[in-house]
Amino acid sequence: MEETDVDNIQESWRIAKSAAKLREHGVNFFKLVFETHPDWRSKYFSHFGDDEFEILRTKPKFRAHCVLVMSNLNYWVENLDELDLVVASIQKMATNHAGRGIMAAQFETIGAVVVAYLKAGLKEALTEEMAGSWEKLISTMVSIIKETNGE
Repeated sequence: MEETDVDNIQESWRIAKSAAKLREHGVNFFKLVFETHPDWRSKYFSHFGDDEFEILRTKPKFRAHCVLVMSNLNYWVENLDELDLVVASIQKMATNHAGRGIMAAQFETIGAVVVAYLKAGLKEALTEEMAGSWEKLISTMVSIIKETNGE
């Protein structure tokens, strides 16, 4: 990734964070995940139960996971100038999720939802260049996951 990509990602993330708290973004992000990939709710997230989303969004265990996901993303974005930290964090996340069958392909899908979420939320503030930079970050993340899990 180029320095302009880092700037694009960090600027768009700054805008997103100014609009809502990470916990709100996390819940809304997972709402979009479940709307765009309804089978994922039972396939990868069955441990949260089968309540309607409006009930699920109030449950502490689900909300904690939402915050954790957004906190990880926030950590990666804020530390793009220290890639060794980002790589180590992604490797740990990849290892933690592999046992549940969540591999590079699923993270590639999640990455596309991240970009869609940012486009929907930031509208014209998310430029094509910014979106392209996010896609580079996601591609890099997926490559790290593949290497970590031997895919």
